[in-house]
Amino acid sequence: MLCEMPISTKDFFGRVPDLKKLAEIMHSRDPGQKAVVIYGLGAFGKSRLVLQYIDMYEARYSTILWVNAATLETAVGSFCQAAQSSKLEGLCYRHPLEVIKTSLSFIAGFRSHKTRTPGF
Repeated sequence: MLCEMPISTKDFFGRVPDLKKLAEIMHSRDPGQKAVVIYGLGAFGKSRLVLQYIDMYEARYSTILWVNAATLETAVGSFCQAAQSSKLEGLCYRHPLEVIKTSLSFIAGFRSHKTRTPGF
């Protein structure tokens, strides 16, 4: 885990078809990295859906990066936290877009050496 995630609860209901679709996309045998963007109005269960997926499939991944994208500041904060976990500590003092780009490049390079990572 490269950064702090929201607290997961065991209560999950009503989004089972979405959870199945997410797993279908992420577990596809198609080559290359997989990515899913989940968006929408607040309080409709987006975070809970992803937390449930992580609870079920975390062992498949070598790295999980949770980005709080509520604002640019929180997104940069998530990447800074990931950078500090990845020995890129000085990165957080740079321009916000450079923080994000460098963090993603580092993670992509790190993951390319792993064989079991379906990828986010």
